[in-house]
Amino acid sequence: MVLCPSTEGNLGDGIFRMKEYVKLAGHWCIGTDSHIGINPLEEFRMIDYRQRLVTHQRNTFEGDAATYMVNEEIARGRMAMGIHANNHFEVGMPLDAVVYNSQSHLLQATSEKNRLAAIVFTGDSNRNLGTLVNGKWVVKNGHHREGKSIKENFAEAMEQLRNR
Repeated sequence: MVLCPSTEGNLGDGIFRMKEYVKLAGHWCIGTDSHIGINPLEEFRMIDYRQRLVTHQRNTFEGDAATYMVNEEIARGRMAMGIHANNHFEVGMPLDAVVYNSQSHLLQATSEKNRLAAIVFTGDSNRNLGTLVNGKWVVKNGHHREGKSIKENFAEAMEQLRNR
């Protein structure tokens, strides 16, 4: 199951009954279809906060919600892409990663045990140093290596659509 929380919210689809789904051994990952939101941290927060609103409980997932959501996303997202390896950082395989600034004020003051929760529940793109794909920087210091052509292509597509 692929959930798109910001799109579902934008469309008024309602709140997915995640707690019941997970209790029945359901698995999920996040995605985007209409690109209403493309920040995975916001999507995780929407999933968790909606369950809190529905259940009137703060901890709606077993254990640490951030760890559960990130691990479920990685495992099931990889399966959705046809990648069946369980080792996220297998030696000899290309590295795909988002790199966070561990020296940012909040992360620096957070214990290692709580760091993932701090990233998920307080994170935004300001803490991102960049993104690696196949071990190479694609985004570094806020700049995509193909940024200029991406912006030009986007502007051209929007002009062709003429719906803004």
